[in-house]
Amino acid sequence: MAPTKFGKFGRLTTSLNPEAGLLGCLLILPYASYLALVGMASLTLWIWLQHSQAAWRLLARQGWLVLAIGMGITAATAYDPVEAGLQLTNFLPFFLFFAALSVWIGHLQRPLSTLETWAFILVLGSIPISLRAGVEYYLKSPPVETRLFDSPYFGWLYSQVDYGHRASSVFGHPNVLGAYLVIILGLALGLGLKVLRSGTLVAQWRWRYWPLVLYSAIALALLGIFCSGSRSGVLVAIAQLLIVGWLMRRNRLIVLLGLSGIAAVSAAVLALGIGGRSVGEALTTTTLRMDVWEISLDLIRQHPWLGTGLGGFRLSYVPYTIPQYDTVEHAHNLWLMLAAEIGIPLMLLFTATVGWICCQGLKTLIGSKNKHFPRSEQAVLAGYGLAFMSCILFALFDVTFYDSRVNVLGWLTLAVLQAIPALAAREDLAEADAA
Repeated sequence: MAPTKFGKFGRLTTSLNPEAGLLGCLLILPYASYLALVGMASLTLWIWLQHSQAAWRLLARQGWLVLAIGMGITAATAYDPVEAGLQLTNFLPFFLFFAALSVWIGHLQRPLSTLETWAFILVLGSIPISLRAGVEYYLKSPPVETRLFDSPYFGWLYSQVDYGHRASSVFGHPNVLGAYLVIILGLALGLGLKVLRSGTLVAQWRWRYWPLVLYSAIALALLGIFCSGSRSGVLVAIAQLLIVGWLMRRNRLIVLLGLSGIAAVSAAVLALGIGGRSVGEALTTTTLRMDVWEISLDLIRQHPWLGTGLGGFRLSYVPYTIPQYDTVEHAHNLWLMLAAEIGIPLMLLFTATVGWICCQGLKTLIGSKNKHFPRSEQAVLAGYGLAFMSCILFALFDVTFYDSRVNVLGWLTLAVLQAIPALAAREDLAEADAA
């Protein structure tokens, strides 16, 4: 398969191919999600036709097939089998997507360069989203909203669901925006480390200002996360900056930039609050999550083996069990949600499978040093690790996979981690052949 080629100033000059198609899908994913999903589904089908044996072997060996069958059984025994069956679409198609992408990455002609391009395309596509979040945050400030509420030009903004002084940009909920941007921030930080180590970014793109665009995207992602008013997003972003600062602790510039980013976010939170809430109010309103978690634990005790079926948490919630809330959509914690809806055994299998993939990828990346990958490419792969870590940390306090755009990015980053050991073995083989 011919690699995607770029001409001067980054113009795509190659004929259409699967790599170029995925790039296009990733670029439009936040804006035209249905079109992007159709494209990704077509790519998944194409990969399965090309590499079906390897993909099936991966799903069987790692336990995804057992998990899929188990989830089907829980759907059949659910409170509402139809609802549970519909909720399976948030999982089963993405198992196929994950397997296809994991196998395909190992067959790319220039996989490390391609992964870098994927990350940069995603970061590039986030810039308008972060800018819109900043504008939306300003327009939703109480003084401005009071002045423009009846305006024919801005009335549509204030007629939407009221989430307070929070931006949601192109997403339907501020927390989904926060979840999306922390993934983007992880990828961008990895690319930033790559630039500092090698001085280049996406070598096929001949434009010297791409690093400046990247640094701007990092700053805008931090702005967008703050404007989303997502407490989880702010905490995850700070954790990512701390990890990068620790990894590059010998580089004073990186440490200074990381501390500056943390200081800027912290100062904004202290001065403006989080989503229009002061820091004290933001901390006290966490009681909602604790109440939801208590309900989840009760459901787990009642249905420990097969759960209530996917979607069962919302269906089993009695209105106003938590004062002022007639409905609660999910458990605000992925593991409690899975245990309550598909049972403890399948939740543990899901956790063990994902954990094993992360451990193997991280072990290969950390243990490789200069053996398998150049240091600059290690940074790009570490960015995918940071991005998936943000998914895990965010899932401790919220569940956002119901938005397919965030779900796609989560499975894509996991697929890259899955592919790291195979890529390392491929690099070893190439070196042996060259010798």
